[in-house]
Amino acid sequence: MKKVIPLFFVSLCLIILAGCQTAAPKIQQYIEVKQYHSDEHAYKTVSAHTSARDTRNFLSSLDWEEANLAKVNSPDYTLQFSNSATTVKSATYNIWLNPSKDKAEIIIDGENKHVQLDRQTSAKLFDYLIGQPLTAIK
Repeated sequence: MKKVIPLFFVSLCLIILAGCQTAAPKIQQYIEVKQYHSDEHAYKTVSAHTSARDTRNFLSSLDWEEANLAKVNSPDYTLQFSNSATTVKSATYNIWLNPSKDKAEIIIDGENKHVQLDRQTSAKLFDYLIGQPLTAIK
């Protein structure tokens, strides 16, 4: 009987500890897209999605080239990834559109990575980013 009482208390403590455990919070990934407004010389948030996985996978599948480029004008769009677990954001992706607004060029800020996209790939990128075709951008 003397052995049963301590065993009972240990079992009770284990059951209480197991019941107090909470599930780990689900971490959501976000993507924030900002568009440059030249008349105001400022960026405004165009879109903030919680489904950043497809966009991240799309960007990682591109054929990035090592290049140390510097653009004179401000990027037309910027995007950053973040998540709900931290306030730290990823590198900034700077996006420039060509004058006819049918092709995009991306430079990852601080990483010396660069890619020029064709029309189809540019259209797919903007479908991920803002949910609109590239032809709808003015």
